[in-house]
Amino acid sequence: MKPGGNVAVSRVAASQVMNRTSSGPAAELSASTRTLICVLGIALLGVIALMDWVTWQEVQFRTFYLIPAVLLAWYVGKWAAIPAAIAGAVIWLGIDLSYHSHYEYPQIPYINASTLLVASLSFAVIVAKVADRKRLLAVEVLARKRAESELLAINETLEVRVRERTAAAEARTLALQRSEEALTRSTAILSAILAHMREAVIVTDRDGRLRLVNPAAASLFRLKVPDGLLMLAPSEPAVRVEELVRGYRSAAVPLNLALAGRPVAHADLGRNSALGPTGPWLILSSHPLQLGPTENDGVVFVFTDVSADKEMDQAVANAIEEEQQRIGQDLHDGLGQHLVSTAMAVSLLRNRLAQDGQASPGDVHGIATLVDEAITHVRDIARGLFPASLEQQGLASTLKGLADQITRSTRVRCEIEAPPGFAEPVTQVAFHLYRIAQEGVANAIRHNPPDRIIIRLEEPEGALRLSVVSVGKQLVRPVTGRSGLGLAIMHHRARLIQGDLQIYDEPQGDTVVECTVGIATAFPPVST
Repeated sequence: MKPGGNVAVSRVAASQVMNRTSSGPAAELSASTRTLICVLGIALLGVIALMDWVTWQEVQFRTFYLIPAVLLAWYVGKWAAIPAAIAGAVIWLGIDLSYHSHYEYPQIPYINASTLLVASLSFAVIVAKVADRKRLLAVEVLARKRAESELLAINETLEVRVRERTAAAEARTLALQRSEEALTRSTAILSAILAHMREAVIVTDRDGRLRLVNPAAASLFRLKVPDGLLMLAPSEPAVRVEELVRGYRSAAVPLNLALAGRPVAHADLGRNSALGPTGPWLILSSHPLQLGPTENDGVVFVFTDVSADKEMDQAVANAIEEEQQRIGQDLHDGLGQHLVSTAMAVSLLRNRLAQDGQASPGDVHGIATLVDEAITHVRDIARGLFPASLEQQGLASTLKGLADQITRSTRVRCEIEAPPGFAEPVTQVAFHLYRIAQEGVANAIRHNPPDRIIIRLEEPEGALRLSVVSVGKQLVRPVTGRSGLGLAIMHHRARLIQGDLQIYDEPQGDTVVECTVGIATAFPPVST
């Protein structure tokens, strides 16, 4: 309720009291109290009349007849005082006439009675009005006090509500501030993630117009966008995602599926034909962007440049082909020529047996030596293809055989260091570590042969580490050519076993090729 409404209510209440008290103050009294006052007024009028009758000759009580009229006018009202005033005048007139008072004029008693009546009526009306006014003022004061009390109560209620609403507003403001801070942190985290992603991320609307790109996408597709972590794509003119994949012959189908609201996973777009063999080779993934509860608001495209992986696959294929050619050449030039020599020795022995029927022990020993050398040659070639001793003897023994072979076939002394009780890794990890060691040793001998090479196996906490140390020599790291391909293949093999390959120089001048594999990869738990 408004404060102004309470004042209006108090005024209405005072007006109603005024209407009730227009008949006298008795309107505020109960019926029994009014009756008692009327009886007292009549009794008082009788007492005054009796005293006036008894003392008529000595004392005049004419003015005392005003007392009952005034009493009734004050407490009961003018309509009760008027009859008392008339009765008093009539009583006084009757007493005066009963004593046969002698007046000069016979009208004087009636004039005196009329004067008393007029005075009584006047006093009764005046007193009644004064009583009504006083009562009205009291009622107004009471109404105002009540209104003030109500206003105070309303003000207190309003203050309480204001405090409550202020506290609620402060709580909402604090919650909103925390939400904004959380949103800002989340946005910063997402921005940092998108900014450092190698994949190109593009957000479009449902029609394929670009709305958001990350730095990788801007660099891949050469987009001119403002600086920032999450960069808005240019809006004039609107760039469409179809324009970005123009030149990729396999892009039409996955692109249409994505714009139709269907997710696309690992779609191979191939290489951009417009850029030739140096263009990026892209893999496309997408999913609908649904910000509302029902309708898709756009598409999120993720383009992955797999050119390096494709080039690595091609390099590995070329290396395999080269290795096959080398093995074929070794078989032809080495083992083939050796077998031809063996066949010639056997033919000579056969001819001699056919002519003389006898063979010297030296001829047979020579043929046996040629056969043993052929067997050794075959084993060396087989060991180069796949070291079968990995499964039978383990990584440490196989690397010991590699070190002995390097020492025998070159001028470089190759050694192996392994802790006692070395735990053998699984075959796949052991095979790639062996190839990394083989390639590291070959690179060291090929480019800057040291006096000594150490193949070291270590077991740091939670890992398995293989190191190839070229003692006292700096490893030459060519950028192109077969040796550059060898380094790339070592990195590729390390990634296949979830390892970390590092090549660095020690302060004393040694060069270290180091591959570290987590213990969970090297020694996976055996399922029961």
